[in-house]
Amino acid sequence: MKKPHALIGLLAALGTAIGVLVAVVGLPYGRLNYTAFAGIYNHPAAAQANVHLSLDCDTTTSAIDAVCSVPNVPGSRAIGVKLENWSGAAKLYGAFNFDVYNPDTTLLTIPGVPALNVVDFPSIEWSCSSPAPDNDTGAYGAGATDSFFGCLITGAAYEPAADGSEKTVSTLTYGVTGTAGTVTLLPFAVSAADENAITLLACDSTTLAPVPPVIGVTEPCFPTTLNIEPPPTATPAPPTDTPTNTNTPTNTNTFTPVPPTATFTPTPQGAVQYKVPEGSVANGNVDLTVPKANLFICVTGPCAGPGEGDLKVIEHVINVTTGDSDGDLDQDGLGAYEFNVEYDNFIIQSVNPTDVVFAAGGAGATRGPANCTFSLVLENKVRFGCVTTGPSPDGPTGNFDLAQLDLVPHPDLMNDLFPGNDNGAPTVIKDNGCELADVFGHPVLGSVGGGLLATCGDLAVTVRILEGDLNLDCAVNVTDEALIAYHYAAVFGSTYYSTWFDLEPRQHDLDIDIKDLQKVFGRDGSTCQNPIPQQTPVNPGVPFGG
Repeated sequence: MKKPHALIGLLAALGTAIGVLVAVVGLPYGRLNYTAFAGIYNHPAAAQANVHLSLDCDTTTSAIDAVCSVPNVPGSRAIGVKLENWSGAAKLYGAFNFDVYNPDTTLLTIPGVPALNVVDFPSIEWSCSSPAPDNDTGAYGAGATDSFFGCLITGAAYEPAADGSEKTVSTLTYGVTGTAGTVTLLPFAVSAADENAITLLACDSTTLAPVPPVIGVTEPCFPTTLNIEPPPTATPAPPTDTPTNTNTPTNTNTFTPVPPTATFTPTPQGAVQYKVPEGSVANGNVDLTVPKANLFICVTGPCAGPGEGDLKVIEHVINVTTGDSDGDLDQDGLGAYEFNVEYDNFIIQSVNPTDVVFAAGGAGATRGPANCTFSLVLENKVRFGCVTTGPSPDGPTGNFDLAQLDLVPHPDLMNDLFPGNDNGAPTVIKDNGCELADVFGHPVLGSVGGGLLATCGDLAVTVRILEGDLNLDCAVNVTDEALIAYHYAAVFGSTYYSTWFDLEPRQHDLDIDIKDLQKVFGRDGSTCQNPIPQQTPVNPGVPFGG
């Protein structure tokens, strides 16, 4: 078993920089001016070798159009929102969200409520959120709209996306008012994650230039522009036999919108915190739909694989949005967080929380390192929290890894378990009191009950021994076969008998016979990463939240 962490000393040292898990969210991408980029961003050629989101101003064609000329006729205009996989490999989409900003309701009216495009996303277990578009407060205040839409897969099946695929997430339908002009629709606060909650796409900037828009594109999220044509010049009526002195002036549109006062009020999205355990879904050691995971007891080493001797668990958050208290037209972002971890200390010896988001490589590393010395360690509960200093720079928003737990099994379990069939001690690692605050201490948008997150996820853990692993090295091999053979034919009361080697049946039959030998020899080649047969983690005794 891995040596338990010195938790109290670790928590005291967290005021300095800690090198931990590198988060994907917030990796820097280059910036392009949207007007120059619009001329080349029209498929089939892929613009970037990654997953990205694009707005399409002409949904009647297969191409993704960055610029469209629109006849000046009152009516509706469909704008497609597309996720595209140009990463070079197939991906599984597990969650996504986006905002689309319309700076000028004099040209395009408020769109309808976004909805999932079931043609390209046919999964029956999506959970989606689509509040009504904001019709009076946006990054420019009155006269702008902001449409949010987000979905999370709640079932076991995930949405496949082949390399080169272009999936329409949703379609926003705007009304064309009949006023001439140019309007650029901008995606922002965009995130997408795969089946393991690993970020595939993140565009977190909400900084917009003043009207007229000169909007910087943040790769890999690309806007679309509508050039609404001027109305045709009125044609004079032909003269009649009796001339009439009728003067029909030319109708020239000279309307120049005046920029309203800049304010920023993002739509509350409801942040969610949940646990992502390390391990293999394919081999049954992890089930992310519950979620649940195995923690194998490993003593003699090397015990280097996921869940061997300890189990690392990421506390992940999605849909984090904040206000703009300093008036810079940017979300203030995350500045501090806190949560309680409760566990059965007869099964789990320690949970060892550490900061990720503000540490080197984290989504909020520019605000770090964080001060986490205010955390409290009790008998079976840890209250873990971190704060950062100063009003700037802005903290992270969107989806990112928040913290890490390192679960260590209690050593006394080796007196209660043995490497037989279906062994294990199930338990639940429970989170409560999850709070996220912006850099000024305000709760993130969508918080309830004075600042708590509405969703604060748990994890079911089964602490167990690999079946047939007599020397506890997470592998069944010739060493284990030699050990069981040495004790062959021993019976209860003899020197060589031990219940540790009496593997079959599960209740022990007080002798070590051919069944016990076959229990080990038949599992030759089994490891904790690839158990033979699979040892699936146990479901919680009651459903989460029950």
